[in-house]
Amino acid sequence: MLTTAWMFAGIGAFLTYSVELSSTYSLGQNVAAAAQSLVAILFGLIILAMSGSKKISTANLVKGGVVLFVLGVALYFAYLYLEANWTCPYARDRRLIVGETFTPALTEFLEQQKRAFSCDLVLDFAGDTTQMFAFSELLFRFLMLGFVYVLTWFVLATLIICIGVGLSNGSKQPNAPETEKAGT
Repeated sequence: MLTTAWMFAGIGAFLTYSVELSSTYSLGQNVAAAAQSLVAILFGLIILAMSGSKKISTANLVKGGVVLFVLGVALYFAYLYLEANWTCPYARDRRLIVGETFTPALTEFLEQQKRAFSCDLVLDFAGDTTQMFAFSELLFRFLMLGFVYVLTWFVLATLIICIGVGLSNGSKQPNAPETEKAGT
């Protein structure tokens, strides 16, 4: 169970990150690789620590599982909220980070076109959001979104460990004392 969860967390994190800084900066795969590596390493360390320690009580596993579940749900919805508000769709299965601080080029374009900002403008700039918004703001949002993403996967992986260990603890029956053979 622990090995399966470890593989799931590592591989799953690699397959699902679709956010890019801009069409000219392809850093999204780095976040996915970091998520895969960090979660796998931390997950492996947790497994080693748990295998070398004394048996963890089922009550503590349930408490930890509930806390991890609540934290995981909160992080997941925080990620969805940030992704919806800080990114715009650009290409199939690809989203680009957008900011709030317009560059002079975007301000001039909006005034010429007499338009307000919308995600459609990302296509007009060929996905180069660094020409549209302050780079420092884009980078901050990209790193924050990546951090929440990695943390969400780590909490999910730890929750799976907690459930797996709890199930294995529950399935083990205490050894019954051996009864004496009749007639001896």
